Amino acid sequence: MERMKEDDKYYIYYLYNIKKKIKCHIINRNNLLEFESLFEPIAYKINLDVEVIS
Repeated sequence: MERMKEDDKYYIYYLYNIKKKIKCHIINRNNLLEFESLFEPIAYKINLDVEVIS
């Protein structure tokens, strides 16, 4: 959350319908900050290196 507030180039890529026809919804920082009050901390965080997975 702190990084998002500091980085004006911050985006979240939301992938869904993965098993059929994958779709991607891109959410920019400004849209996310509008709904900051709805955010909740999570218990787990996963950092993936795409090169390691490929």
